[in-house]
Amino acid sequence: MREIERCPVCEAEVFVELYPATFEGTWQDALPYFLSRRRKVVRGRTVRCVACGFVATSPQFEPHEYAQIYAGVEGGLGSSAPAERRYRELRSRAIRLRSAGRLLDFGCRDDGFLRVMGEFSGMGFDLGPAAALIWDGRVARGGFEALLTHVERSGERFDLITAWDVFEHVPELVDTVVGLRGLLARGGRLLCSLPDLSSPAARLGGRSWNCMLLEHLWYFDARTFGQFARKCGFRVLETSPLAFWADLGALGGRLRQSSGFAPKLPGFLARRTLPFPAGLMFVVLERLGE
Repeated sequence: MREIERCPVCEAEVFVELYPATFEGTWQDALPYFLSRRRKVVRGRTVRCVACGFVATSPQFEPHEYAQIYAGVEGGLGSSAPAERRYRELRSRAIRLRSAGRLLDFGCRDDGFLRVMGEFSGMGFDLGPAAALIWDGRVARGGFEALLTHVERSGERFDLITAWDVFEHVPELVDTVVGLRGLLARGGRLLCSLPDLSSPAARLGGRSWNCMLLEHLWYFDARTFGQFARKCGFRVLETSPLAFWADLGALGGRLRQSSGFAPKLPGFLARRTLPFPAGLMFVVLERLGE
């Protein structure tokens, strides 16, 4: 594992512990505690930058170990009712900015969002343990450098790049966001969603906030993400709250993961899908200089 020695936002080198770890072990030990089917909710040691207030998990596994973990666990929103509701909301926000063009859905795991963006041509990409790209016609999987090489050779650029609930998982975050900047067409936009440390859910939840998870490495608020974006060559155009669509059955499952107990709901209630204020933010970025 590796300690975070320098803040990715302000470059400071002094951190203080915010919350102690509730998990210790190797990346193999971590497999049962990642993503929605986790055995229970745990987190790594959480630290705060003394200079700017940015919050991160430290230490972290090595990047290739995270790739192995994600290859070994099930995830993705798929075609469930909550996923479709969420994709439709994200689509409505995206088409306000661009009504058609080329789209890269980064970190997508499946083609669910691509399906609702029918006006756009493009591709999905998900980080994987293999260095080379594995392509199924809709989604490519493999190393990020392989994606950059593929796009460079093809000469294509994207009018929209989306990264839904991705950046908080990426160990090499600065290199990734800078790399995505080079894939945008002139006038293109990068859209992302991520946990908001200044949200009411985060402030009320503290160490029990639903986004305090072992797989989450970085915790931004609007201020620190704006500073981070400028460092990577972007300007923030919009930041707004984003609800998380989930059914009551899934929320009961999360409660069991957190506390070990949740009431069993009848089927019609378990399937009820609602938007919940989980503490997420929606962000629109443009390249500096445009």
